[in-house]
Amino acid sequence: MGIDDTKAEIIAKRGYRKSIKGDQYSLYLSNYPVAADYLSERLENKGKILVELCCGVGVTMRAVASKFEKLIGIEIDSEVLDFCRQNLKAAGIASKIDFIQGDISDQNILKKIKADVAIYDIPYWVSKELPDGTNVLDRNPELGVMIEKIRKNITPNIVIFAPPYLKYNLVREQFGKCEFQKIFINGRYDRNYIFLGNLVEHKGVTEKRLKYSIVGGGITKNSPN
Repeated sequence: MGIDDTKAEIIAKRGYRKSIKGDQYSLYLSNYPVAADYLSERLENKGKILVELCCGVGVTMRAVASKFEKLIGIEIDSEVLDFCRQNLKAAGIASKIDFIQGDISDQNILKKIKADVAIYDIPYWVSKELPDGTNVLDRNPELGVMIEKIRKNITPNIVIFAPPYLKYNLVREQFGKCEFQKIFINGRYDRNYIFLGNLVEHKGVTEKRLKYSIVGGGITKNSPN
């Protein structure tokens, strides 16, 4: 799958800050701010340390930073990780974040992580060639295997960002008790948040419908249910 929108169009359509740092690919894969803000509310009082595996340019980390004493961001792409540093420094929160450049499927990295909550934001949607000649899609680990690694080495309290085509029955079969939340943004089914461990509030399939609009250069947000 390719990216049709330009960088400027992506920033405008998603409601990012105009000063956000990132390339066309990393901004396209990043979370919508309205969805990241909602997730921040869900994660309040869930622990002191959060790690985001595949943290991208830091949109989600910026949103959840106020809910945790410390954050850890892991990203395989050194250029994208630098964008993340710049964005979180501009937000005034870089001092509470440890940045790690590396492959999240490397168990030696996972063993060193201590966190109460893990966000797993693997990029399933768009291909990109990495500096070593491989494609990011070819580097994606099998989901079930990766989640077991996170459970074993870091925490059972996990949020998975998953594409709309991933179905609840498959997730339930692989991971047991979970909350499979369908995220709609301005009426469009955009992604799933899959909550595991003590992050589950309602077992089974739930929905969250989020809205935002850009008025006069500002963003108006509303989450009606």
